[in-house]
Amino acid sequence: MYYFDGEEIAIGDVVFWNEGMCLGAVSGIFETSDELEGVSQCEPGIMLSFSVSIMNPLPGGMFVECADFKDDGINKCSQKLLIRLFETHAKIARVVDFSQYTSDSYGINRIYMPVCKKAVWVYIYYASISSVRALLLVNEDLTKASILSELQFIKLKEAASIVDLDLKWVAIDK
Repeated sequence: MYYFDGEEIAIGDVVFWNEGMCLGAVSGIFETSDELEGVSQCEPGIMLSFSVSIMNPLPGGMFVECADFKDDGINKCSQKLLIRLFETHAKIARVVDFSQYTSDSYGINRIYMPVCKKAVWVYIYYASISSVRALLLVNEDLTKASILSELQFIKLKEAASIVDLDLKWVAIDK
């Protein structure tokens, strides 16, 4: 199975999905009838974990058929961006006392704020597949972070500016 650019899909690849707004790791590739029967699917596709943690991915995830790759924006994350995002995760852990939020399973979403025409990153730290432990907002250039309440997360897309959310930022680019 291949991406649109011709590169072969591999287990563990970190890919954009949801029209390029979310990142997830490929946790399964299903092509043969036996493989598809095992996951109750009819068409070839991949299973995506909502977590980008390669060492501790969340169980389950979402099945995406090959025919939907283009519509869902399935595209491999560049190595350069992936390194920056993982480095940001490590910087967050070093710079801010997030001990109560520590989790090996985390996801990363890119949120576009249409009113102010800015994009931000949201790191989602999971307690379990159905429970979020913490939401951390990271600015577009990955230099500062803020803990985000669920209400602030809900208001994020409608905010005219990040300033409107009254966040307490901490520099993480050290």
